[in-house]
Amino acid sequence: GCGGNLLGYFMFHGGAQPIGNFSTTQESKASGYSNDYPIISYDFFAPIGEWGQLRPSYHYFRRLHTFLNDFGDLLAPAHPYFPDLKPKGPTDSSVLRFAVRSKDQHGFVIISNYQRTIHMNDFPGTQFTLRFSGDSSLQFPQTPITIKSGVQAIFPFNMQMGDVQLQYATAHLFCKLE
Repeated sequence: GCGGNLLGYFMFHGGAQPIGNFSTTQESKASGYSNDYPIISYDFFAPIGEWGQLRPSYHYFRRLHTFLNDFGDLLAPAHPYFPDLKPKGPTDSSVLRFAVRSKDQHGFVIISNYQRTIHMNDFPGTQFTLRFSGDSSLQFPQTPITIKSGVQAIFPFNMQMGDVQLQYATAHLFCKLE
């Protein structure tokens, strides 16, 4: 939501380290590295494991990648906007974390109510008020919703869909069906 180009992929598909002529390529405390890792298997719980197993993170990535494939052309040129009230730090779960990406009065509200190792609060009574240039604004949803702990979503607003304009949705877009 804040304008980052890509996620930091260290490893998407696990693999195996080759055995060298004089040693393994293992990173270990014995070789001066800070951790002991397996000698052969090397995947750091990548979304796709060394033997092709799909891990839970794969499905999160798939949802995001599919969204970006079909809606990235709308997201990429949109400008980021941030709420006035922001968390004070990584452990502050009293404020809903979201940003808006918008261009020409259409775009996305990007929500992340997840923080690893921190219990995030639910946010009942949530509505978003978006103010555009001039005097126009959009408040949605019409009936407030609860953003539950762990929710990550991208809600579209003022999106042209063929001959119809979607005012807003409180469902994460996945892909286009044609």
